[in-house]
Amino acid sequence: MEDSPQFFEHQFILQAMGDAIVATDPERRILWTNPAFTRLFQYSSEEAVGTSSSFLYSNPDDFEEQGRLRYNMNVLSDPRPYEMLYRKKDGQTFWGEARGAAIANDRGDRIGFTVAIRDITRRKQLIHDLHLEKEQWFVTLKSIGDAVITTDESRLVTYLNPIAEELTGWSPDEARGAPLDRI
Repeated sequence: MEDSPQFFEHQFILQAMGDAIVATDPERRILWTNPAFTRLFQYSSEEAVGTSSSFLYSNPDDFEEQGRLRYNMNVLSDPRPYEMLYRKKDGQTFWGEARGAAIANDRGDRIGFTVAIRDITRRKQLIHDLHLEKEQWFVTLKSIGDAVITTDESRLVTYLNPIAEELTGWSPDEARGAPLDRI
């Protein structure tokens, strides 16, 4: 079976992927990794193969929880991505977006799992920074002595600061979504 052209074709695709790919047995011991796994986690394939994939998780409880939720032989595969904190060989942690799937043999028996993991640390940091900026923006708007009303591209109200609320007589909840010219 391993000599079939289809096997080599799949191996090539998995080797070329930019996401870290891990194949495990039913007990989640690592059977195979691609080069992106080595780049991301800093472990060579030789170091990882044959070991429990638990060392990849920053928190041991996350390994157990994912085993119950996604990676056990009795649970249907959930194709939706999920976010998890992982640990590299040097101890550095990073946020990863993972997608897992059960692997079945020709008879339909589950024989293990594959997981694709992408580093999303930068995305998580940008989202955090945007939330921080938004909070600072709202604090600034609330403290301005002038009335401030913000709208979306359709001129529907999205925000009133306290001065605008006082001048218009509209509460932020009442004004939200209303046309600006009505306010």
